[in-house]
Amino acid sequence: MNHQEYVDAAKTAAITMGKSALISALLKKVPFLFIGPLNPIMGWIIQKFLEVLIRETEFGIFFLYIDLRVDRQGQDFTKVAMENHKVQQTGTEDEKRASELRLINSFKNFISLSS
Repeated sequence: MNHQEYVDAAKTAAITMGKSALISALLKKVPFLFIGPLNPIMGWIIQKFLEVLIRETEFGIFFLYIDLRVDRQGQDFTKVAMENHKVQQTGTEDEKRASELRLINSFKNFISLSS
């Protein structure tokens, strides 16, 4: 994996996890924003916001790249992030959801203080 591939995979991972986390938080605070036809619109807005924030401003990627742990969790997360990047570009909706769940679980293992 070259530098640009790693950066692209890490950005995609940050967008995927950020979207899930932001939607979950907003659902708790302002659930009416996700009722009926607003649901896909809000998902799209959140996706675009995070894409601009992370891809265009380089915000959020530096901490993943600079402080990447080289132990097993770091290697596993990098592999899953690369796979997720590919699936997000070419996979079906079911494949994308499954990949997002693997990515989130891998990230939890990666940042776990007990491992």
